[in-house]
Amino acid sequence: MQLVQAFFREAPNRVQLYDYDVRTDGQPVYIGHAPVGTAENGGIWVLFKFTYNDDNMVTKIESVGEGVWAVRDEYFT
Repeated sequence: MQLVQAFFREAPNRVQLYDYDVRTDGQPVYIGHAPVGTAENGGIWVLFKFTYNDDNMVTKIESVGEGVWAVRDEYFT
């Protein structure tokens, strides 16, 4: 198993949020991880952005170690 596959699995006492942006194929553009109970404007989210190619394969994963889920798109512009 690759490390990235292990990280994106559910973890105890953590919550995951997904944002599909404009995608309609079930592939998330953003994933956020934080302790259970963290507000979406709390600054302790681990954020990921996925870039896909024309074949819907992940070609790039960017991350932010401590960010705010509510403004996730601002970290990856």
